Amino acid sequence: MESLPSKSYNDILLDCQEAFKGRFDQLIDSSMLFDRVSEHRYIDVDSKWFDPKVKPETVTSQFIEMLFNNLGIPSEELAREALLQRKRLSYEARDVIKWPDYLIKSGDEAGKGLLIEVEPIGRSLTDDPEHGLGQVARWFREFEGLYEDFHGIATNFVDWILYTKKSEGYGMIEQKLNPEVALELIYRTYHGKIPNYVVEQFEQQKQTIALFYDDYIELFDSIITDPERYFTNIHSKWTLEEKSKNLVSYYRTIFFRLLFVKVLKEWRLLPLDPVDTILMHEETFHHYLFQKLFFEVFNKEPEQRIDVLDEFEPLPYLNGGLFRKTQLERDFSLELASEVYKSIWQMLSKYSFS
Repeated sequence: MESLPSKSYNDILLDCQEAFKGRFDQLIDSSMLFDRVSEHRYIDVDSKWFDPKVKPETVTSQFIEMLFNNLGIPSEELAREALLQRKRLSYEARDVIKWPDYLIKSGDEAGKGLLIEVEPIGRSLTDDPEHGLGQVARWFREFEGLYEDFHGIATNFVDWILYTKKSEGYGMIEQKLNPEVALELIYRTYHGKIPNYVVEQFEQQKQTIALFYDDYIELFDSIITDPERYFTNIHSKWTLEEKSKNLVSYYRTIFFRLLFVKVLKEWRLLPLDPVDTILMHEETFHHYLFQKLFFEVFNKEPEQRIDVLDEFEPLPYLNGGLFRKTQLERDFSLELASEVYKSIWQMLSKYSFS
């Protein structure tokens, strides 16, 4: 019977982070050790902080093994400095190669294992082609058909990057993973809990969700922080708190209506694309036409509709509350600029919901 993690992936990560921080308590404010300095970088870790007799990579590996142990992978079952048992392609071959720091076999005989390259905490995984992700990529270039048996991972404990074959066609792809997602992949691989053919799909879905959320927040922030540009008919007697609350509520309502239309379009439940139809008209009419689409088309039976575009006649009545006027819309006449509708639709068009 397989062992199960005694804690959640997040708790396992936090416990090991606290242990790692203890390694640097006398050198820095270790509470900052895993705080992001910028989008792509965490606090720099000075190699001088390490015992001269101990390589920084060795220390990092100790805590990587702590993660593995908490995932139910005993130290004695970790293949270190693993030799790759495949034909080495002559045009890439060199006399010296750095072997994977860890090889984790799949608990499913038909599944793929993991080849893991560990870099010292604080070192970039992508800047040096001879280290990190560059080293992982080299294994797959130099050893024939290696992708048939393994996925690659590069990590410095903080960042985790998956390197794997595309699900369709030729070539490899790299995907930056949330640490909890990386731990789940390692756990599932070792225990044979995830079929090989869904690993990439599993990771891509999580990655896509994260990207979608980031895009949503970025667009949301850009609009809400400049209300005078993107909203009209803002009630003059609203307090700052009321203004913020109402504008956020209104924007989210419009966003989720357009998201639902996008889903219906991709599922081929609409005979035409009503949003593109509206955006082909003059910008000054966009808000008016969207109001007609939401409240006169999707919210009413065809025989009850008044003054709608002829193109909208075949669109169905959607029997649900999403296209009824909210209390805010009944009490006030807020309007969104055409630019906002366009930006939301452009963002949604980047993603597939089918």
